[in-house]
Amino acid sequence: MDLSKIEITQGNIRLRPINIDDKDDIFREFTDEIVKYMYPPVPKDIDETIDFIESSIAAMEAGFNVQMTIEDSGTGEFLGCAGLHRIDLEIPEFGIWLKKGAHGKGIGRKSIKMLFDFACENFGHKFYKYPVDRRNIPSRKIPESLGGYEACYETHERPVGEPLDIVVYHIEARKSGD
Repeated sequence: MDLSKIEITQGNIRLRPINIDDKDDIFREFTDEIVKYMYPPVPKDIDETIDFIESSIAAMEAGFNVQMTIEDSGTGEFLGCAGLHRIDLEIPEFGIWLKKGAHGKGIGRKSIKMLFDFACENFGHKFYKYPVDRRNIPSRKIPESLGGYEACYETHERPVGEPLDIVVYHIEARKSGD
């Protein structure tokens, strides 16, 4: 399957493969406030954002990751990014971030569900994981809405800011029609 050709649309949300044209939106919206509960720091300059996009595209071409841009399907407005990382492993990992203006609208939950449904229909994994900082209650609701359960806990030192106190949720894959 060519991961760089995947597009998923449901209602007002479209997930499409990340591309270099997303650089300005990502650079502008990936702020200190957004990364508070995330490992990666805010990029110092646009070149770091371009490096992220180019490595994401290479990982999709290699069949390791699905890295999507989230946008409003009617207006094309950039809303954030969602991914399914390391699909070559037994338990791949979901990740998401939304720009500040998209918070609190159910966009994260809907986007991960769309990507989860796609993965269940197209990949043969039994479980997926969703790591999230224990303090990030809105993001914890995403895997819980998919039946995810707390599988383990980890602590990660961030390059800047407080360490992350991670709850790793496991989400059981669904069969088509479930």
